[in-house]
Amino acid sequence: MIYSFETRIRYSEAGADGRLGLVKMMDYMQDCCMFHAEDVGVGAFRLREMHHAWVVLSWQVIVDRYPRAFEKIRVSTLGTKAENIFAHRNFLIHDEAGTLIAKANSIWSYIDMDTMRPVSLRKDPDAFMVFGPEEPIEMDYEPRRIDLPKEGGRCMDPIVVGPEMLDSNGHVNNVRYITIAQQALGEKLLPRQLRAEYKLQTYPGDVLTPVAYAPADRSVLELRNAAGKPSVIIEMKI
Repeated sequence: MIYSFETRIRYSEAGADGRLGLVKMMDYMQDCCMFHAEDVGVGAFRLREMHHAWVVLSWQVIVDRYPRAFEKIRVSTLGTKAENIFAHRNFLIHDEAGTLIAKANSIWSYIDMDTMRPVSLRKDPDAFMVFGPEEPIEMDYEPRRIDLPKEGGRCMDPIVVGPEMLDSNGHVNNVRYITIAQQALGEKLLPRQLRAEYKLQTYPGDVLTPVAYAPADRSVLELRNAAGKPSVIIEMKI
């Protein structure tokens, strides 16, 4: 099923330019899939009782237009396919005139929170079937994995993970990493495409070191944990 909700962009959500930024736009998308799960009876708190959770592995977001404060929008989501331990979910944002202004693809894994290992969707197909499957939307799908530039990385000041960055599963909410990336790569950046690849979960007190790359065609930020391993890789294209 395609799940949608309508809302109006609040003044408090807009930036200095009066527009809804990338992070807030992704918050709307994330809220939409959480509403969807809640309304079909498998919301985040119900899954927590079952010791299960959906964990996002990657985002690809394409933005045609950043809407302004007070505009009315419709946010939609649909599950498109499940394959072993991966589930795919699309998102659409339309303005009041019905024009598509943003779209996205995301890839998720269904996790056993006791073992922190994926649950095969072949063994538990009902975990995904309540969301779809629907036909995928039309977009230029890029790979889940992001290739890092081979050289030119610039280390920045480390960041200590605080409680304000967490979600109900106790680790850093996936969209909060995008805030870190925009602050590191340029707060006023309004990319036309974002990709994010999540490799390791991050918890309160963990230290992340941003490493910024600036090849000619994109901006890339790698967030390394204390062991020097990448937790998240984020790519933005203008």
